[in-house]
Amino acid sequence: MKQQQSTELHKQLETIDRADAQFGVLRLKEPGEHIGYMYNMHESFIIRYGEEQPTSALECYFVRQNLTSFKIKIVYQPYLLINCPEQNQPQISLFLEKNNIQIETTYREDSSVLNHVAGQKTTFLKLTFKNRLQIQEFLKHFVNNRGQRILSNDLPQIMKTDQRILDFKDLINYINKVAESDVPDHLRIAIDKNIRCAKWYRVKIQPGSIDLLWCPSQL
Repeated sequence: MKQQQSTELHKQLETIDRADAQFGVLRLKEPGEHIGYMYNMHESFIIRYGEEQPTSALECYFVRQNLTSFKIKIVYQPYLLINCPEQNQPQISLFLEKNNIQIETTYREDSSVLNHVAGQKTTFLKLTFKNRLQIQEFLKHFVNNRGQRILSNDLPQIMKTDQRILDFKDLINYINKVAESDVPDHLRIAIDKNIRCAKWYRVKIQPGSIDLLWCPSQL
């Protein structure tokens, strides 16, 4: 991220904090436990000193039984999935890791497959990024000048064991699908971490981590 973009983002985050503070909503940072009713959430960022890229986060808003409010930020790394022939996975993984993209193998139901209702899962490579901005930069390699996806329904090329991927344009030839790239971050983290508005939570703040525990006793 360029310095100007980082400065503008920092100003936007400060503006949100000032506006929330006017309504008595302050972010909790000190270790401790709090019980609150989650009434809102939205995408946000955390900017750390010395890091070039901001970290994606989910900002959650709570109200206590005494009607005081607070908010927290939960760090989250967005991701997308790519599907490719199994023979291509080692070379694709090597190329992506060289470009500082975290990658792992995962198995998901693919609704585009005819027999997906049978519960059969498809192998995907899960690419994890520090923020949504990095995902957008990655996806630029998969669209043409008209903004249309380059990938087609044609079968991708099968790589030989001694073949190497030289750049992102080369990568396109060896994969057949990019999935879940358009899922908003706040929905993705809500699904993955089972976080929902309109629920009571016990918010446990520790150095370096924040845990949300559903608190049914408050119902």
